[in-house]
Amino acid sequence: MQGDLADVIGTDKDISEYNATKDIPDFQKNIAPLLTKKALNGGGSCVSCHNATDKLNLSNMTGISVMNATFRNFVLGAHKMPDSEEVLPYNYSSINPMGMDDQYHPAPFLWSLLLNDDLTVPEDENHSNSSSRDLDRDNDYGAKYSENVISEINRINGIYDHSKHWSLEDTQAIITYGSTRLAAGLSDRITFVPNSLSTSTPQAQKAYQALVKNCYSCHNNHTVGGMNDNEFEDVKPKEKRFNDNVFLRDTQTRFVIHHHLANKGDTNYSKNLNQSDIRVSMSRTLGSALHRVDFNDINNSELLVYARGYYIESNGDHTPLKSTVKAHSGYGMDEGSDAYNAVSNWLNGIAMVNNAPSIEQPTTAITFKEYDEPTYLPNDIRWSDPDNELSQAFISSSGTTEHSFNDSMLSLEYTSFTSAKLQTYAILGDRGDQNFTFTVSDGLSTGSTQTIPVTVTSDYVIPEPNATLPPAYLYFTDRNTSMLKKLDTNGSVIDIGVIDGFNKDWTTMYRRADKGWLYFVNQEEQKIYVVEENSSNVLFNITLNHEPNKETTTHKQTLYLIWWRPAEGNITDPNYKAGELQGLLESKFSKTKDGDWYVSLGSGEQEETVVPEWRTKLQDGANTLAVYVWKRATFMSKWVNEGIDRMSVLNLVTGKAKGLSDFSFPAKTVNGVDYNASDYNNVRAIVVAEDGAFYGFNKDLNKTVETFNFDPIEQIQKKVSVPTWLQEYINNYQNYATPFLVIEPKK
Repeated sequence: MQGDLADVIGTDKDISEYNATKDIPDFQKNIAPLLTKKALNGGGSCVSCHNATDKLNLSNMTGISVMNATFRNFVLGAHKMPDSEEVLPYNYSSINPMGMDDQYHPAPFLWSLLLNDDLTVPEDENHSNSSSRDLDRDNDYGAKYSENVISEINRINGIYDHSKHWSLEDTQAIITYGSTRLAAGLSDRITFVPNSLSTSTPQAQKAYQALVKNCYSCHNNHTVGGMNDNEFEDVKPKEKRFNDNVFLRDTQTRFVIHHHLANKGDTNYSKNLNQSDIRVSMSRTLGSALHRVDFNDINNSELLVYARGYYIESNGDHTPLKSTVKAHSGYGMDEGSDAYNAVSNWLNGIAMVNNAPSIEQPTTAITFKEYDEPTYLPNDIRWSDPDNELSQAFISSSGTTEHSFNDSMLSLEYTSFTSAKLQTYAILGDRGDQNFTFTVSDGLSTGSTQTIPVTVTSDYVIPEPNATLPPAYLYFTDRNTSMLKKLDTNGSVIDIGVIDGFNKDWTTMYRRADKGWLYFVNQEEQKIYVVEENSSNVLFNITLNHEPNKETTTHKQTLYLIWWRPAEGNITDPNYKAGELQGLLESKFSKTKDGDWYVSLGSGEQEETVVPEWRTKLQDGANTLAVYVWKRATFMSKWVNEGIDRMSVLNLVTGKAKGLSDFSFPAKTVNGVDYNASDYNNVRAIVVAEDGAFYGFNKDLNKTVETFNFDPIEQIQKKVSVPTWLQEYINNYQNYATPFLVIEPKK
């Protein structure tokens, strides 16, 4: 397209022929000043009406980011049509006159209002109102004709004629900016000097506590009864709307108290700090509040105007909010109240005093064992706050997504807002003596700390590495013939039989030894096929139903890895645990559950439809290649970076993984035996034998395939002589699918 939109209005030039990137107005420099410019007909400016008293506040020219309050209201603010659910934006992303995506959007409502024209040409027998039609008629700018637009323009301009508000040049600047915003983007065009207001001062902490106490019931981001609720009716503004529901839930667009509880109405914190962390809640809540601050007129900031129910004019007069804006007076934030004063003091930089909470001595020295059942210690931890405010006890942690000796091994199960039970849990490699430190915080101040000595014992004995591979066999499927095969230690290849219905979408497989079953996953279908390993018969299917766990219409859930958790103990034992089919599930396009999740898939013993039971979110589950289990331990083989792989042991209680081996072994002497140094790249498979011996398989393209037996705790290894049959399989792996290698215990 050609041209630059200059003087389009009132001429015979065609808006569809211009260069969108030649002259793009800057919002802060060229557009914002127009909002305070007096009207041509002698009337007031835009902000004379559209200030903090109105549903469309264009008065705040300041803010903490380029996406300041006025910009968001100008661009995203919208009007809900009377007696209709149709939302007409004041400024759409663009009318898209270039047809970038072959979709010509309806004219932005604000343009139509200023021009007193909806920029449409009615369809005729040769021109439909298709969004991808050719713009070959005069005055047709790709806008879809709407009777609602015209009736609403007439209604509003009957109250005040906005088409007489600005000059043609001013209006042209608005149209030029709006029509090029999508094409050019914002980051390189907006010049903006952000303001700052500390969120880590005593007055900030008092403001947070006041907001939680008085605003949390409505302004929260919970999925039930909050901003992230799919229904979302109770907390919608009275008439203010946005051109996309996403912005109704955005913490820059709407004010929210970031959750400090798992569920609205809970009377105790959640042990999951992703759901309950008063420190995070305070930081994010005050960050959201800062978008409601007018740094040029602090006392007329939305936070204070809505709380007291009126706007203070320059002459001191009080102007009540319009009926379309909800006044929050009467909700505990009335002017003069302690809560109002706390927020006002924060905004105006008036210092306040905060007293730190304190924690009682929680318990004495602790001793427990790797993989002991999570156990509550007899003494509860209790704490108090001298200001009678929310405070929360924490176990000092490494602050990483990896399993560490601290918070990954102990957890606080909160029983109230001032007490918690202490639960112990350790995984493979946690053995040894350490210390735990406890603190308590009111969001800002950390109170007294307590340190407790902890000893973790272990009965997990890993066999010493050996250069000889014990008896082993491999199940795999020939991609070309669907034949299930078994490779044995002696090199023999057994054709077990053709698997009925097998195809390339059967991506992974896990063996259940006690039944002699193979569980295959079809990711595309989200089905698990159970095959008898000695006959290739498909015994039954397990269908996964993700609908009950679906949060949004676009929420995608994909099970991609499975494993069999063997039963523990004898069936007559009181502590017997039945076996279970488990897996990893990837969740996308969810409001609160994106990521990789450890899930239960039931008994895995019959034809059924299973709703995966979501248990723990993996803090770092990406790039997982395979999972193996041994006793109560769960191991994850993971691709890390540039051919470097890692074996981690998973803590399925916390969702954190501990890296046990990066397959870079130093020279070391253990129990009088010398072990050589060796590095292995592209270790794309591990096998844990029944006796706990670890084997890695290295597929470095620059080397012959190597197999090694290693101890991930001691960090020692020995290369293992690779049988010919295994070497041949690895060399031709492209033709095979879903391998599962079984290595017998050492004799």
